[in-house]
This record gives sequence, structure tokens and C-alpha cells, in this order.
Amino acid sequence: MPRNRFGIARANSLQARPVTQLMIAGTLALGIGALGVHPGLRPAAGYETADAGSAAGTAVPAPAPPIALTEAAPSTPAPAPAPSATTQAATAPRHVMRDVTLDAGETLSDLLEDAGIDQGQAMAAIDALRKVYDPHQMEAGQRMRLLLAQSGGQENLDAVAFEPGDNREITLARNNAGDFTADARLVPMVTQRFAAEGEIHGSLYRAAADAGVPRAIMASLIHIYRHDVDFQHDIHAGDRFQVLYQQSTTARGRAAGEGTILYANLIIDGQAKPAFRATLGDKAPGYFDPKGHSVVRHAVLRMPVADVHITSPYGWRINPISDHREFHPGIDLGEPWGTPIHAAGNGVITQIGWDGGYGRCIHMRINGGIETIYGHMSRFARAMHRGERVTQGEVIGYVGSTGYSTGPHLHFEVHVAGRLVNPLHALHEGLTDGRTLHGRLLAMFRRDAARLKQQFAALLEKSGYHLASASAPAYPTRESHACGLRGGC
Repeated sequence: MPRNRFGIARANSLQARPVTQLMIAGTLALGIGALGVHPGLRPAAGYETADAGSAAGTAVPAPAPPIALTEAAPSTPAPAPAPSATTQAATAPRHVMRDVTLDAGETLSDLLEDAGIDQGQAMAAIDALRKVYDPHQMEAGQRMRLLLAQSGGQENLDAVAFEPGDNREITLARNNAGDFTADARLVPMVTQRFAAEGEIHGSLYRAAADAGVPRAIMASLIHIYRHDVDFQHDIHAGDRFQVLYQQSTTARGRAAGEGTILYANLIIDGQAKPAFRATLGDKAPGYFDPKGHSVVRHAVLRMPVADVHITSPYGWRINPISDHREFHPGIDLGEPWGTPIHAAGNGVITQIGWDGGYGRCIHMRINGGIETIYGHMSRFARAMHRGERVTQGEVIGYVGSTGYSTGPHLHFEVHVAGRLVNPLHALHEGLTDGRTLHGRLLAMFRRDAARLKQQFAALLEKSGYHLASASAPAYPTRESHACGLRGGC
């Protein structure tokens, strides 16, 4: 049976609309999983893959098998004489899939029309979609899969599929009468552990991508070591990394959420720097070396993004939109669209939503009389709301270009005791020494650290093996640590 360049098998004729629906149900249900599948996420036990023996940390996506269009039995006898095969082949529509992405400032109607769909079909599809999903909620970067029927030099839209969130899937298809109907469903989630290691030759992010590690996980790794390692100068060709992390995925292997590092190790110039995650009583989780010393120096504030690229500093400047000289009350951090934004400190969200020129914005009160503002977000992280308590480093949203903005970036602003301050100055104040484990806590930690290393080695050796979900070890006793802040820690 012939296939087009998109890998879709097609029959020589299409006699009835139910055949189209059969093809839509199979092709899009399998095909949508190909959108955004992270190459390093292997399906959990029980899910079949095309290559169950691939190396650990290597992509093992579950490919969408071709869907063969079979002839549907007609409800009434076909009139005689039947059309010749040549006539059928000449009139049967040719179905193709096309992947498209919503650009900044573009509407769904614009996207469909740019894809060659006439305005009438586009509006009919959008009207049907509104019954299960508000098209205005679509954000730039949203990927969609279109199923098009080509016939007589024209293209007609038969179906649309996309995933507007980590665990939601929406399909739009024609029914027997040829009208569009929409369906929304929750995608089952599974939490697994993954192990990967790689050798660095140039960019740490490139090495991580080659090993199938999500970018957000590497951003967390950089955060863990940020006080001990200068990632601009200390990393050289031949250095290595190891990471054991926990990640929620869809049944098709698509990453959902940010994931959590349980064990990390940087081998720089032959010297290993292992770090293990552990939780001390009711305190925030921390990372400790094998001797029980915290590898993270706790700061009142930290930079809210992993890669720091300041595109506009604090102070007077020429506003790029108004072209007037104005005071810039924060710093702009240029980042790719969708980059995770982390809470700069431990605190409470006091305001969340649209805030004029700031676009989608969060105001957060940090312990010690500090207020931080995060502007121009593309979207907020799930569960974020006014009054929500967050911990330093927790993902609160994602970089965008909402409000008065010329491109994707984060506007970061800091107020201390009601007074506006330069965020770069505030970030360098209030550093304290990390925690140290002793006695029974140290013995418990070392036992759990050894278990994490064993899990890491087992996952690397046994390709496709994943351990059931489990949180980092939590210890019952509250461990004290030094605090040099006047307002307390």
C-alpha cells in the first residue's frame, strides 16, 4: 500500500466517512504523541517500544505505526456497474499530515489559513473547538498536527490534534455528516526514574541533549553546583556528568513537569563532585556531598533563570517600545520561550495574573521584607495562585513575551522594605553557610545515598528498566544550621 512522505498509508479509494474517522482516530491518536516527545524518555514497563534494547540515556520514542485505510462495508449495495480502479484512484483524496506551530502574535485562525485552509473551514473548526477549549488560551510555541485531504488541487481540513498541557489532549475531527466535533481527554501519567551520563565536548546542554536529558533537569544540575563550579571557565572537553532523576511522563513518553534530580555527579579534571538529594524533617530538600555537607550555599535571593543573559540592565535607558529615556526598575533576562522561571527565594505569592505592561506577572513576598516581581511570562506553573507558599528554586512560570515586550525575556524586579533596588546587588547579599549532617542523620543519609548510587548503576546497565516512583528520603529530626541574617532564616 503506498505511503506519502509523511509516512501515512493511504488506500486507493475512500467510500464512506466512517473510514476517514477510523483513520483519524488511529493516525492522530498515535501521531500526537510524536509532537514534543523528549528523546531521552523511555516508556515505562508495559509499554512496547520499537527498540527495547537501546542504550540507557538514549532516545527510545515509540514510533507511530502507519495506519492503513481499509474499505468500509457500504450500508447499501453498491450500484452497478462499479467505477473502475483508474476512476477511483483519480477521484480519491490523498491524506497527508502536517505539523504546524503557533507563532507569537498569531491566532489559530491565522495559523490554519497560513496552512492553506480556507476561512470557512477554519472558522467551522474553531467554533467546534470552543465547546471544549478556549482558542484564546493558546500560547506561542503551541504545536499542532493537521490531517489534510488533498483532491483536485485543493486541501480540506479533516482533523486537528494538539496537547495544550502536560496531561491534556484535544482532537478535532469530522463526523459522519462532515461537521467538526471536538473531544478533550486527560492523558494518563506515570512517574519514573531515569539515569544518564555523558562526556562534555563544548556545551554542557548539548552533552545532556545527546544523552537524552531534559533541559530543565540540566538547569537544576547547574543550580545545584552554581556556588562550587564556574560553568563558563571550569568545564573542559572530556569532563563528564552523571544524573539520576525522577520525571512524570505521558504513556507515550512525553515529559510532563520539571522533574527532580535525586543524584548528580560532575567529574571535572578527574575529580568527582557527587551530590545526593535529601529532606530534613519539614525543611526544604537539599543536596549533600558524601560527607553530609550541603553542596548549596543558601541565599536570600537567587537568579530566577539558569542561564543568565542580561539584555537590559537596571537604571536609565532608552525604552525600546516608546523610544523615550525612562528608568528601568529591574533587569531583563533574555531566554528562549518557555524557559522555566524559578522562585528567587522562599516566600508567598501576593499577586498573580495580568499586570498591564508586565503582561502575565507574579508578585512574591520573600522572607525578610523583600518583594520580587516576575514579568512577561508566557504562562504560570500549575498550582500557582495568590497565597501559595513556594520554596526557593521552585518553578513558578515560564518565559514569554506578554505585555509591553519586544521578544521573549523575563523582567525581574526587587524591592527591599518598599524601596526599589538593583536586583544584581540584592542577589549578592545575605549568603549563609549550608547545613551539615551529624550522628544518626548522617548514618541514615549515607545509607540512602548508597541506595541511590545502586539505582543509578542499575538503570544504566538495564536498558528500559525503571524503578517505581518514590520521593527523596525524608528524615524526622529538624537539623539546625548557621544563619547570618538579622531577620532570621
